[in-house]
Amino acid sequence: MRIYVGTSLIGLRQLHDEGRLTVETAYAVTPELREMYEEADAGDDPEELEFEATGAAEEASLGVLAADLGLPARRVVVAADVEGDPGESSDRDAAEPEAVPSAVEYQDDLHRSHIAAVHVDDTEAEVLVDQARRTDPEQAAQLLEDVALSWYPPEEIALVLGDAP
Repeated sequence: MRIYVGTSLIGLRQLHDEGRLTVETAYAVTPELREMYEEADAGDDPEELEFEATGAAEEASLGVLAADLGLPARRVVVAADVEGDPGESSDRDAAEPEAVPSAVEYQDDLHRSHIAAVHVDDTEAEVLVDQARRTDPEQAAQLLEDVALSWYPPEEIALVLGDAP
């Protein structure tokens, strides 16, 4: 199963250097996400569903950055292929309107070998990301509406972290 993990450059550094990253919540194409799209008559396009899960991980990354303003203001999403079903999420409760239908609990460390790709804000986005992490979610979404994360294959993580020769 492909999961998406929102983290920071520090989390990416840990994953690169130590080979693992402790994860509690990840995002994936879940039955709840599929059902939400079907109910909205939005179709069942796998790429659109993955885009939605990635977007939730981007929001989670922004939450990590908002919790520690000392972190570099660049969102990071790690796309990883893991065995089996990560499990149910405590974030999903039908009574909560803000429930995230793509959220899943992941009760294991994410290992470097799981990485399929990494999505990272470019340095040019740092000013907007810094503003977004200091505001409410609605304003943050507006600020970052046109800011796309860049895609990197696993072998370019050192380049992203500034370690490339």
